[in-house]
Amino acid sequence: WSLILALLCASLAIAQRPSVARAADPDKTYVVDTALDTALGTDPACDSDPTVADDCSLRQAITLANADSGTSEILFQIPDDETNPDNGYNATTGRWTILPTSSLPALNSGNTTINGLNNNAGGTPRVVIDGSGLSGGGVGLRLNSANNVIRNLIIVGFSGSNTAGIGIRIDGPNSANNQVYGNYIGNFPGGDKQANTYAGVQIDNQAHDNTIGIGSSPGERNVIAGNSGDGIRLQNAPNNKIYGNYIGLSVNASSTTTPQPNDLNGITVVDSSGNQIGGMAVGQRNVVSGNRLNGIVLTGDGSTNNSIVNNYIGTNEIGSTDQGNTGNGVRIASGASDNNVYGTAGAGSVISGNGAYGVLITDVSTTGNKVYNNFIGVSAGGTTARPNDLGGVFVRDNASNNQIGVAGQGNTIAGNSGYGIAFGRTATGYSAISNNSVSSNR
Repeated sequence: WSLILALLCASLAIAQRPSVARAADPDKTYVVDTALDTALGTDPACDSDPTVADDCSLRQAITLANADSGTSEILFQIPDDETNPDNGYNATTGRWTILPTSSLPALNSGNTTINGLNNNAGGTPRVVIDGSGLSGGGVGLRLNSANNVIRNLIIVGFSGSNTAGIGIRIDGPNSANNQVYGNYIGNFPGGDKQANTYAGVQIDNQAHDNTIGIGSSPGERNVIAGNSGDGIRLQNAPNNKIYGNYIGLSVNASSTTTPQPNDLNGITVVDSSGNQIGGMAVGQRNVVSGNRLNGIVLTGDGSTNNSIVNNYIGTNEIGSTDQGNTGNGVRIASGASDNNVYGTAGAGSVISGNGAYGVLITDVSTTGNKVYNNFIGVSAGGTTARPNDLGGVFVRDNASNNQIGVAGQGNTIAGNSGYGIAFGRTATGYSAISNNSVSSNR
């Protein structure tokens, strides 16, 4: 009878624990089986044995992954039993919530994947890391090493500023080739929010060649909305890629977008070069809309040779309706130079529906920027007016030698509530206008 009882208990434990998705052939796998953040022993197994309960917290799994060599994967197999508060499970939402009591360890050895769960009908994350109970503020997950992957998590409620109050922070010159995708940051599937106070994602301090989002499907994009600062902030961070994300928009129960503003800019790039926001493929398009300031900002002398390509800035996810940023769609300022804002055939760039200008280029030493092959003030395909409220493109305050349209690749600038293209004070180095279609602005 003892043997039968043991087998029945093991079967019950298996039934209560969700299945886990595996990354390809990690050297070590650690399975989180409790939402508790306390120490659970000096030598946790962190394995998938269902007969050993409450054996491994997320904190312990990260500590073990940092200590080992080779590749590591952290999975979640917490019982879906809300009668036990140690599980952190809510049957109504179908989510588990982990409440760190102090900052989690940074991923500092590299080659670690933290893979939450998205095994529901909508393919949305089910594991929440909630920083609201963390005294003194902090960061949800910090990466200061290379080749890590963060996917299928909800990260909310972290407070602080500059180097805290961030959902995911990637920092330092050793932080390269990391990937962040399939996450909700600052908000929940269905549209509710719980802000991170400084930024949803921050890449800084010479971290480079990282990728935020890998495509436009639910498991590939990040939904970065509802944060009290910027959605994504790059500061002194070169050669990163931002692909396929919703930034300033949440996804409602009908799987369509609705504005859920980040309180500052959707994406801010400060003194960072060679970054790519959007890509050549349709699936790499970011939708950057609904933010309380600007959609995308490039600023500082060090912000050079960045590309903003084939994004929808100020519209919904299909480029048809106005879900505009309160400020400008794109702002290039304070010496940011030699950057490109453009679209390509088959994918297309739309900058429409914003509360100020579609594109604002401003300040002395802001030079050599090119804006071409965009729809500015109209929907995708150019069929319907979706006005930028102050005008299409404005170049002012001694910004010089910029180009609005290039040979064979002009912009369609139409339907705006102000001028299609306008210039303010410019003492030297006038900007060039060529090959644009400018009409029906008022």
